[in-house]
Amino acid sequence: MRKLIERIAFTLLGGLLTLFALFAFVWFQARTPAKIAFTTAHLVTEKMATTNFFTMTGRWPTSATELVKNPLGVVFIYPPPPFRDGWGRPTVYEAFSPTAGYGRVISYGRDGKPGGAGADSDIEVRFP
Repeated sequence: MRKLIERIAFTLLGGLLTLFALFAFVWFQARTPAKIAFTTAHLVTEKMATTNFFTMTGRWPTSATELVKNPLGVVFIYPPPPFRDGWGRPTVYEAFSPTAGYGRVISYGRDGKPGGAGADSDIEVRFP
């Protein structure tokens, strides 16, 4: 009888551990698309603040810190830099370049490194 109880206990314990591992896998996989969506929305907000800055001042900001408060005293974006992506890393602001014809705001994705594929790929928004 004792051996039967031990088998049942180990079987239940193994099943619970399997369910926990499956739950953890699904939980972290489901969160990745939400982080990508959050990061994309944040980058678009930075782009809009940059465009508003240009409209108000007649020039493109040279850094993300200028988006908080410009010489006219208008607050374009809050919270202040450094802006963070869905993974908690600072976004990269590249100022407008006349030679390239655009500026951009970048998140390096889940892995935090340039390039990558899938959730590890860069998320980039260009302006103007």
